[in-house]
Amino acid sequence: VTQTRGPMLRLRTVLSNATPAAPVNAGTYEVKTQAAAFGADGSSSSTLVINKAPLALSLTNLIQVRDGSPKPVTVTSIPGGIATSVAYGPDSSPDAPSALGSYPVTATSANPNYEGQASGALRIGDTFSSWQTATFATSGLPPEETFSTADADRDGLTNFLEYAANLNPLTGDNSSPVGFEHNGSTLAFTYRRNMHALDLDYAIQDTANLADPLSWGLVTPLGETTISDDGSTKVIRATVAIPNGQSSYFLRLRTLR
Repeated sequence: VTQTRGPMLRLRTVLSNATPAAPVNAGTYEVKTQAAAFGADGSSSSTLVINKAPLALSLTNLIQVRDGSPKPVTVTSIPGGIATSVAYGPDSSPDAPSALGSYPVTATSANPNYEGQASGALRIGDTFSSWQTATFATSGLPPEETFSTADADRDGLTNFLEYAANLNPLTGDNSSPVGFEHNGSTLAFTYRRNMHALDLDYAIQDTANLADPLSWGLVTPLGETTISDDGSTKVIRATVAIPNGQSSYFLRLRTLR
C-alpha cells in the first residue's frame, strides 16, 4: 500500500486481520491507515486485492495399456512444484481408473495462491499381449492355445482375429466378422473393429488375381458408414467401386500390429 504523508507525520497501516505486516497470500484485504504522531488525528480505509498467480498446466501419459492397475495421468506445471489435483471421469473422481475405456480428465491448481486448469481424455486400451493375459488368465487352457495363431474355440478364427474383431475367443462365433454385399458396380464391405485396440491398423485391400499374393493393394473406399458403435466395437460398412472390366474381383480386410 502506498502512503502519502507530510514531512513530520508518521502513519500506521493496519490490515483487516489487525496486523501491520503486508499480506503475501491471494485474497482481498481491508486496509486502514491511521495517524501515529502525537497530537495528530486522521484515518482512511481502502481495499488491497492480491490476485492469484497464473499456473500453466499440461497433461501427458493420456494413452495407457490396461494391466489391472490404476492409470494416473502425468501433470506438469509452470512454475514447477505447485500442488495440483486431478479429477477423472464424469463423476470427477480423484481416483485414477483401471478399466478399458475413455475418461475425461481435468487438472486444477490445489494451491490457493495459483489458478490454472488443463483438460484432456485418458484412454486405457489393449495390446494383443494385454488382451491375451486378461482373456486367458483363468481359462485353464495350455499356453499354446492362447497364441495369436491358435484357435482356442475352434470356430475357424484365430485368437488374433478374435482380438481384432473384439470377439470372445472362448466361445465359438457362428457368423463371420466381415460381410459382403454386391450392389451393381460396387461392393459393400462390412467389418468389425476393436475400439480398445491400441496396436492395430485396419486396411481394406483388393486384387483381381488370387493366385498372385503380391497383387493385393490398398483400396480407398467411396465412403464409410458406421452401422453401430457401443464404445468397444464399431461395425463399419465401406463402399468400394468395382473396377471396370473386371471379371473377378476380391476384397479382404488386413489387420496389422
